[in-house]
Amino acid sequence: MANLSIYLPGMSVHVIRRGNNRGAIVRDDIDYPVLLKFVEHAAADRGVSVHGYVVMTNHYHLILTPHESRALPRMMKAIGERYTHYYNRKYDRIGPLWSGRYRGIVIADELYWLTCLRYIEQFIDQQLELSGDVTVLVGPNDAGKTGLLTRLIDQHFFERVIHGADQPSARNARSSS
Repeated sequence: MANLSIYLPGMSVHVIRRGNNRGAIVRDDIDYPVLLKFVEHAAADRGVSVHGYVVMTNHYHLILTPHESRALPRMMKAIGERYTHYYNRKYDRIGPLWSGRYRGIVIADELYWLTCLRYIEQFIDQQLELSGDVTVLVGPNDAGKTGLLTRLIDQHFFERVIHGADQPSARNARSSS
């Protein structure tokens, strides 16, 4: 199926973006938060919810929900341009950082949505921290290198998917008793 350039508002998408020639898109511990900051700003500016992500040395995965039909392509363009400019300047290089356009796979049902989240979370080996409504998972990758980050940003959305929109979550039920 061809990669879409218009997405249905409210329909989640699993996005994958790889480095050119499977090359590195992050080289040090500074690059990870810089890339994630670009994702955060581009999502907020263009009306896209970020539900989960993982950044690895040569590619990243995002679980996103655009709130307008062209929000996702505009967000990905902004991330691609800004991060490539940062990366090329920092490492004194020229040319494309990405291996073509991102891949966006529409998540049509809750089971696939949870499967995508599980796929992203499989890269995490150890630490799980809960801080309010934000779940942060950080751990080394399979090669034992640090810097692999996954974050579930919208805990309430995740709970609605698991427990159903009309049912209170277990956490909310515990906190109200």
